[in-house]
Amino acid sequence: MGVTNALLDAMKEARDEGGDVNNDPAVQVILDHLCFLCGMTQPSFYMDCVRWMNIYKEVEEKAK
Repeated sequence: MGVTNALLDAMKEARDEGGDVNNDPAVQVILDHLCFLCGMTQPSFYMDCVRWMNIYKEVEEKAK
């Protein structure tokens, strides 16, 4: 439930900031983790490594 709540919070934050929920890095990372926990194919499996690392870097920068 914690991951689901984090996803909802990240989606709300992205909308509040005027961003696109579908392209928000935090939403993408949390959704990937939720898929892992549910035994579903993770979206990161379909991304190249460079794109996925850029998503992680954006999340880290935002967290500072």
